[in-house]
Amino acid sequence: MNEFDFLDDGAYEAGEESAGGYIIDNDRKADWAIKKIAAAKAEYERLEALAEEETERIREQLEAAKKRFVSDTEFYKSKLAAYFDRVEHKSTKTQETYQLLSGKLVRKYGAVKPSYDDAEMLDYLKGNGLNEFVAVTEKPAWGEYKKRLTITEAGAVDTETGEMIPCIQVEKQPDTFDVKI
Repeated sequence: MNEFDFLDDGAYEAGEESAGGYIIDNDRKADWAIKKIAAAKAEYERLEALAEEETERIREQLEAAKKRFVSDTEFYKSKLAAYFDRVEHKSTKTQETYQLLSGKLVRKYGAVKPSYDDAEMLDYLKGNGLNEFVAVTEKPAWGEYKKRLTITEAGAVDTETGEMIPCIQVEKQPDTFDVKI
């Protein structure tokens, strides 16, 4: 008895097995193998769709729980902020605090945050002789330089100079085999 005895389409016949397993040696067997791949793919896609539906249902439940959490939290925070305003609390340069047994109420003072347009800032700095505050970023123009290279397993050669480029390493990617359905 072998692993293909369950087949009822007659594609696998006794005596066609070698030490390495089942051998595909004609079009009928190759076609049978493609059908088996298609069936396995259909089963996977069915399970994937089922899992996606279940995942979406769970996401919806989680989103509803998050909305309840945010709503409840905002409600209680507003009540605690009103209470905080009525009690004597500690103040520092950056915040006010009130300690309780279960936690601490904290009001942090808003900080100023600058924003600017890069182009306007560059114009200003260059126009006022402040070039030491202008960053210059250098990087290879790989897309352009690659056009004049010939890349083989042995390495990269500049087609204009014939020079082998020592700073470019090449790695052979493995061949692939696929069945298109």
